[in-house]
Amino acid sequence: MFNFSSNSVPAGRDPALVATRTFFQEHGSALLNAAALLGGPSAHRRCLRLLSGISESSSLTRALRQELVWLHRLVCLDFVGDPETEETARFAMIDLLDP
Repeated sequence: MFNFSSNSVPAGRDPALVATRTFFQEHGSALLNAAALLGGPSAHRRCLRLLSGISESSSLTRALRQELVWLHRLVCLDFVGDPETEETARFAMIDLLDP
């Protein structure tokens, strides 16, 4: 779904950025869906900004790394468990039998 090679800044010699772009090339759609399902519209937008940042950057900046950590924590359900968070409510609404 996402093409990071044709119109993006070359990754140069940053192996972390190359690996990140490759991962998002293969799994970007699934990550966007997971972000929307687990975190709602604001998480979906944040994930879209992360994808955009990765495609436009020439290196994996500290800000991009922090956003990657946030996304990792979201999909690992680190924000689930506190009854006051949106992530907990959204996780509780997931129907495991829904394809």
